[in-house]
Amino acid sequence: MACLTYTSDSKNPELEYFDMADELMILGLPASHPLAYLAGERSWERFPEIDLRLLKDESFSLISRETKMRDMISRSFELAGFCPQILFESTSTLTVVNMVKNQVCPSFFPQSYVEPDAPVAYFSVPPRQSWMRCVAFLKGSYLTKPEKYFIELATLYTQGLLEHSD
Repeated sequence: MACLTYTSDSKNPELEYFDMADELMILGLPASHPLAYLAGERSWERFPEIDLRLLKDESFSLISRETKMRDMISRSFELAGFCPQILFESTSTLTVVNMVKNQVCPSFFPQSYVEPDAPVAYFSVPPRQSWMRCVAFLKGSYLTKPEKYFIELATLYTQGLLEHSD
């Protein structure tokens, strides 16, 4: 059993998937960025669209190339018609998010990293891209009662219906 993400074209036919929540790919702009005002109020709830071409002269912090998220990010740049200038690449999503929070540069990351109180303007870019967060297991596998309960708890947590402590 594994907690993972998939896109519509990346499901393994040997696995069964228990979907927990769809998660949007987010573009974060430092609050100090001249275009941050375009997000308006409460951007962490609405994720207004921004034309990525407005940022063609920016340097970005991006997640490493070996990830599904980076494939989605690359597709966005390709559709916008330019290759991004890359200031920094990391295997850690938290690191690229912190680059935005520390007012260094824009970056893309999963919606689960959005913090309402962070000094970040949150956007989506057309077309909105997302992946499904799920629990996957081999087809035909028997799931024990504790495993089923784990899936139930993980789903509640993923959907924001289970309180957690940091």
